[in-house]
Amino acid sequence: MPYEGEHFTEVFQFHQGAVNDVITSPNQNYCITIGENGMIKVWDYVLKQVKYQDTFPGGGTCLEHMPENEGNKGRVFAAGFDNGIVRIFMVTCDGLVLLKSFRAHEDAIVGAKFSKDLKTLVTASTTGDIFFFEIDGANNVQKFDPLCTIKLPDEAGINDFKWNDDDKSIIFGCNNGWLYEVGRPDPKIVDNKESFLLENPKMKCWSMKIMEFQMKKNQAKDPEEEEKKRRMRLRGELPPEEEEDEEIWAPEPIHTVVPFKDSDGKLNYLVSTEGQFGGYLYMCNLDIDRPYKAIAISTTVGVTYMVENKSASGNILTIGY
Repeated sequence: MPYEGEHFTEVFQFHQGAVNDVITSPNQNYCITIGENGMIKVWDYVLKQVKYQDTFPGGGTCLEHMPENEGNKGRVFAAGFDNGIVRIFMVTCDGLVLLKSFRAHEDAIVGAKFSKDLKTLVTASTTGDIFFFEIDGANNVQKFDPLCTIKLPDEAGINDFKWNDDDKSIIFGCNNGWLYEVGRPDPKIVDNKESFLLENPKMKCWSMKIMEFQMKKNQAKDPEEEEKKRRMRLRGELPPEEEEDEEIWAPEPIHTVVPFKDSDGKLNYLVSTEGQFGGYLYMCNLDIDRPYKAIAISTTVGVTYMVENKSASGNILTIGY
């Protein structure tokens, strides 16, 4: 074929670099994306075109829509950036309107979550810092007053977090292999005149542990090897079987966590992890030492996204790999 020179036609313009999060409007035909270059785009997926876009300092990390009500019209959302900045926007017919901008953390924002009653916003950083803000999503969408901050233990490294259904606590899944259930601070009690750091917050901690079926003692055993061990025990060269040390696996990062209630109405969590614990989703209760159930999934991929979508017709668990 004869070469007639280079000619390129732009089909669609996307973000420069990775798209780090996407959310959809609760009541309009648009979705919003945020890229690692700090660009936010509002996409009309009916007209198949970008309605608005703007670029902000810092790399974009996360998005969260404020729950819809008469006050915010389902058009307010939060955007987090890797420089610790949180920006609050409203989508209007004229474009993106910046309502508020504040530095919530020294490190990258891993998420921002609104309570269902629209009175609290909680943000979290990758290193394990949590910040609570008083808001009024029903009457004043520009109110974001700092309330208090909490530091999770041991450089926890937050990967995922969600409000529990009753709005009374938040569950955090962390890089150190722990779950932290943090109680919602009461603005009437918190004293932040001298410091925003909340000492001794209400918190339950739970670490991932090996389940009974995963223990070596419960695996299929080699008869010859077992006979060898039996003779060694008779000679006193091995301790009695019941005195063998408990098998412990090193902690693995908890990547995603979803709260749910069992048939008795008790709060439980579904978590995903990796390493030796990989290949399963685990049902956990923070009052029980170990997961009480394991659900087999593919061992060749890791779970990176997990959320429960609730509707009148039933609840659906969406999982991303």
